[in-house]
Amino acid sequence: MPSPIPPRRPARRCPRSTHRPNRPSPPRPPRHGDLGATGRSRGAGPVIEPWPRRLLANLVLLVPPLVGFVCVLIGVAPSGVSGIDAAGPALTLMLIYFWTIFQPHLLPPPAVFIIGLLQDTLSGAPIGLGTLILLGVQQFVARERRVFTARTFGIAWFGFGVVAFLAAGAGWLLGSLHGARLIELQPFVMQMLLSIALYPLASWIFGQIVRLLDSLEEFR
Repeated sequence: MPSPIPPRRPARRCPRSTHRPNRPSPPRPPRHGDLGATGRSRGAGPVIEPWPRRLLANLVLLVPPLVGFVCVLIGVAPSGVSGIDAAGPALTLMLIYFWTIFQPHLLPPPAVFIIGLLQDTLSGAPIGLGTLILLGVQQFVARERRVFTARTFGIAWFGFGVVAFLAAGAGWLLGSLHGARLIELQPFVMQMLLSIALYPLASWIFGQIVRLLDSLEEFR
């Protein structure tokens, strides 16, 4: 006699889903030498450059001011030529004009101030007079730097002629105001003409120094 209770069917098992939610991976522990966004090593302290590179970088920054000091010493040294000592070429003016065009970051206003102050002290000029002129020249050339760098050397030479003319006029005017009388104009004119004539040579010398500094920058 058949049983009135039907046989129980085995429970149907659902297949396991192969999809697993993406879980964020735990952070990797820092390793020695890993650099963060600030350029510092995680867990290893700040990155310190080798001392030869730091020394070379400091020497590059000191070259233009040192060249300026040499120009001051040459300018105040007696030449033994009649008329040249009183109205020699304005070497510091050439230096500031050239470096403001090509490497302005290497000759900042504080360096120009010290160069001008040293020149006034050693030459016997009124303290601050030459310094004021050199700072004014630097600001003027910095504003017109794009005009001088985008043209040929002839335009740069002409620009120096304009700067030398303005500097000579400012020197004569400030000197007259300081002495409360009109001083002689001839030394300023002679210095202006001699500086304009010698600027190509000075520009070539300064250019060689700039190339040397560029090679040091590539080495660094």
